[in-house]
Amino acid sequence: AVVSNWPMYSMAEMRAVTDSNIGTELQAQGRLDEAILFYRDAVARDSADAVAYSNLGTALAASGDLDEAIRHYRRALDLAPNDTDSHYNLANALAAQGRFADAVSQFRAALEIEPGFAEALTNLGSALAALGQPEDAAGHYRQAIELAPSGVEALNNLGLLVEAQGTPDEAIALFRQALAIEPDF
Repeated sequence: AVVSNWPMYSMAEMRAVTDSNIGTELQAQGRLDEAILFYRDAVARDSADAVAYSNLGTALAASGDLDEAIRHYRRALDLAPNDTDSHYNLANALAAQGRFADAVSQFRAALEIEPGFAEALTNLGSALAALGQPEDAAGHYRQAIELAPSGVEALNNLGLLVEAQGTPDEAIALFRQALAIEPDF
């Protein structure tokens, strides 16, 4: 008798995983249209594959189709409600559409799952700044910098925020810190 502790997958599920993996590689190469086709095949083969839905959303967002990307992120979250990346990617797509209040909700959901997610803190800060909440935004930028001191986006965004609040010396120090890390920023 053959004993295996490997999970058993149907051929359709295995093909869906393969399609999703090929899609990921194509997306990394910038071949978005091809990646989207493979991700679509993956979700057609396995309608319970939350990762494939999230990956499809990411490729669609990168290609500029934010409405469809949002639909796929939401489907991924229906299947896997605690998927940090799907909350984060959904939040970014919502923010790109100017739906900052909705984006804030999704960034917060991602941070409930993964409190140390510096990029989510940075982008939450940006969404809060867009909503006219500079103090809250600054607090999130500062948290992000504490978690990831080399995060030039958080440093730059905080610099812009404090400059707008009338503290140019602090802004200059933050900009210099960002440029010391990434001179071409």
